[in-house]
Amino acid sequence: RQGESDRLVLAKASQLPSVVEAELLAISKERDDLRKQKIVEEEKFWKYYESLCDRLDIAESVLSEQRLKLHPQEVKTTSEWLAARCDAMCLKLKVLRGQLLCDTYSPKAVAALKHIRK
Repeated sequence: RQGESDRLVLAKASQLPSVVEAELLAISKERDDLRKQKIVEEEKFWKYYESLCDRLDIAESVLSEQRLKLHPQEVKTTSEWLAARCDAMCLKLKVLRGQLLCDTYSPKAVAALKHIRK
């Protein structure tokens, strides 16, 4: 039995380099996939951010045009409402950024990055 056990240990030990190499390849592939996913997510984020900024510019120009037509109280009320909307949009952007970071750095990704850092 000891001889059979020694042969099993030797067989497993001889397979160790190929197992380690397969693990390294899997980690490398996962790292590449994470980098690609991060690039895609960043592109989406900046595209949405730019779109939101464009819409805010449009809203500002519409507000400027309407400001001349409205009475002072209406101007004040409208500007307060728009300020609140802008604050809400900024908060939504922060939430979207947080979601983007959470999606980019999933627990699996964080574990992989920690492993890579070592």
